[in-house]
Amino acid sequence: MLQVLLEYIIIYYFTLPTEEFDSYIVVSFMNATLVLSIGETVEEVTESGFLGTTPTIACSQLGEDALIQVYPDGIRHIRADKRVNEWRSPGKRIIKKCALSERQVVIALSGGEIVYFEMDQSGQLNEYTERKEMSAEVVCMSLGSIPPGHQRSRFLAVGLADQTVRIISLDPSDTLQPLSMQALPALPESLCIVEMGGAGDSEM
Repeated sequence: MLQVLLEYIIIYYFTLPTEEFDSYIVVSFMNATLVLSIGETVEEVTESGFLGTTPTIACSQLGEDALIQVYPDGIRHIRADKRVNEWRSPGKRIIKKCALSERQVVIALSGGEIVYFEMDQSGQLNEYTERKEMSAEVVCMSLGSIPPGHQRSRFLAVGLADQTVRIISLDPSDTLQPLSMQALPALPESLCIVEMGGAGDSEM
């Protein structure tokens, strides 16, 4: 998936696994979302399952054939048969930041609370039973890619307004537990988790 940022507009390109090239364009405006299909012509998709009356914070393919839309007031999990499961943010809190992988969704609510979701073997997206309160507002987040043969990315990187970056575990044995912290001389703006090195010699 490729993400392009313009002033007040965010454009996402993504494809389905059966197709070689990008097949959809999702255009997010300040108060609306537009879904376009890419073929011989570019046409608006009217029954995409996406909520069109709100901006989209992030969207991606989830699993083999589902889509995910994260917007300020919630999450839409769009199944291949067009069924939509929706999670709404509690009270008047809104989703400020999010990070996505092929099977995981992590969101940060206003006030610094992190909510974690993971897709099970049946394709259902489930919320983890506990949430994580951070010490400051979340300003950026990142999930690594899921290694081949694994069910999840084990680490979440979170940048906070107190000029620190925290590494949070997503391993089932210690989910949402802090692993490390790095103080920075300035506010973090973006994060990226990249695995470096060959097999048996990897660094995070």
